[in-house]
Formats: sequence, structure tokens, C-alpha cells
Amino acid sequence: MAKKSVAVIIDHSPLNTEKDSEGLRMAVGQTMAENQVTVLLLDAGAWAGTFQRPAAVKGGDLKKPIDTLVLLKHRVWVEEESLQEYGISREQVLPGVAVVSRRQIEDELAASEAVIRF
Repeated sequence: MAKKSVAVIIDHSPLNTEKDSEGLRMAVGQTMAENQVTVLLLDAGAWAGTFQRPAAVKGGDLKKPIDTLVLLKHRVWVEEESLQEYGISREQVLPGVAVVSRRQIEDELAASEAVIRF
């Protein structure tokens, strides 16, 4: 059976909420089925792709689910334009998170069989 392509959009700031960490955990859950998961960190969600201390930002753990997705050979992408908009440097992006253009994000969304906005 061919894998179903699933895109998960996370576009909210991870500060003072566990919404981003819940979205990442849900993305990990999607790997249990025959899915190829791509997490797209857009807008303020770009912060989820950087090192965060959950206790300091009053949010959930972001690094562990990202590491798990990468380990399982799924993709976590952060939009380059979002990094620029929020003044985030490439050096701040976690290992395993790919910096991609808005055009690549658009192409991935168009090719995905399912899109989940979290």
C-alpha cells in the first residue's frame, strides 16, 4: 500500500500555550498509519522550530516530537519567509528542521492528500 501524504500546518506561537506541542504530538501519531507526514511551521509557528524551554515559555515540549518525526524519516519544514518576518536566524532552527521557501510549502500543500491545520 502506498503511503498517504499528510501535511500538518502549525501557525501559532508556542508561547503560553500547548497548542503547538499538541499539534506536533498529533503529527507523530499520524506516523502510526501508512502516512508520510510533513509538518509545516508557518507564521508565528516558526518559533516552534527553534530551541525553547517549555517551562520558560509556558508551553509544551516541542523538541521531542520534532526529534521523533525526524528519526522516523518524516519531514519538519519551517518557512524561510516566516523566519525573516519574525527575525529568527537559520542558526536558531533545530537540527532536522529544514528551512524551505514559501513556494516549496505551496507545492507540498498542493501535493498532499490530507492537510490538517492545528
